[in-house]
Order: sequence, then structure tokens, then C-alpha cells
Amino acid sequence: MITGCWAIAVLPAQAATIDPLYQPEAIQVPSGKTTEQVRQVIHKVTNDKNWEVRDVGTGHIEARYFKKSRRNKVISAVIDFHFDSRAIRISYRESEGLDHNSQDGTIDSTYNKWVRTFEKRLRKALNSY
Repeated sequence: MITGCWAIAVLPAQAATIDPLYQPEAIQVPSGKTTEQVRQVIHKVTNDKNWEVRDVGTGHIEARYFKKSRRNKVISAVIDFHFDSRAIRISYRESEGLDHNSQDGTIDSTYNKWVRTFEKRLRKALNSY
């Protein structure tokens, strides 16, 4: 005699959204800004608890993101900021756990969200600095 029944629902894991890798146009720096002021703006904008930011060389800043998920999956990304007193260029360097495919130029949409956020913050900060 069966006295009870257990049902187990198996739900699909939430799939990552894969998009074309976002590579923004160079961000123009308003005239009158020095390279040092641009460097300070980049540091201010990228200052976030999950990002480690460091000067790599003259006109080059690197931002590194690293986090382990609850399931111990590593999510990491490195974004380069090349700059001078005229423009800032944001570019992808490397990632882990974001499904980057260099052959078809795609990546997890989370990466694109980060880059768009940095781009938006930089434009705003440069115009109010």
C-alpha cells in the first residue's frame, strides 16, 4: 500500500545570456583635462568592492573582477583602460566563467553590463569634473 507520494521538480538552471562582446567607442575627454585628471576619474569610477584597480603604466589602468559563486564557480574579468588627455578606450583582456568565445566574439551579458556601466559613469564624471 502506498501511503504517500513525493514529487521532485527539476527546473532548468538559469542559462546565461550570451551577447556580442561590447567594445565601446573611445570616450572623448573634454578639453582642458590633464592625463592625471583622467587617471583620477577612471580610478574614481572603477572604485567598487568587487573590482581591484591598478595603474599598469603611463596611460594604462587595469580593472580586475574576481568572485566565487555559492557553487564555487569562479567569475573573473580583466578590463583595460587606455587613456590620455583626449580619450579613454575600454577594452576586454580576459575572463573566466563568462563564456567568452573569441571566434564568434561573444560573452555573457554580465560583462557587457559592467562595461556599459563604466562607460556611462566615465562620461558623467568627465563632464562634471
